[in-house]
Amino acid sequence: MNQPRKRFSKAQATALIPKVEPLLVSIQATMQDAYELRLHLEELPKLSVEARNLRQELSFLFRIACSYSDELSALGVTLEDAEAGVVTFPADAPSFMTRYTWRKGDADVTETAFPLTQINPKLSSVSL
Repeated sequence: MNQPRKRFSKAQATALIPKVEPLLVSIQATMQDAYELRLHLEELPKLSVEARNLRQELSFLFRIACSYSDELSALGVTLEDAEAGVVTFPADAPSFMTRYTWRKGDADVTETAFPLTQINPKLSSVSL
């Protein structure tokens, strides 16, 4: 059964940054390691033992990155862009289209409101 998504006040989202940042840093480092392995893998004969070992290591790195991402999800946080270091928190606001966004390095979160048409273009003709 799906549980309702956690919704955050600005203070709650900002207070969670110390837990979110290390997970985000770990995801970025793991993905960078995977990228470097991938570059090395492209230089090897496809059927070589070293290539096979690197493919297994890549698979392992992706599982690690996914586990970090799952930890973010368990906190109620959405990983929007790992490379840019952006996560969002559903806002405890009257509009379900409001999120708090945090970028790695920022001191706190910023509020972002999405117009309904960005979520679903068919809603542009709906009057509220």
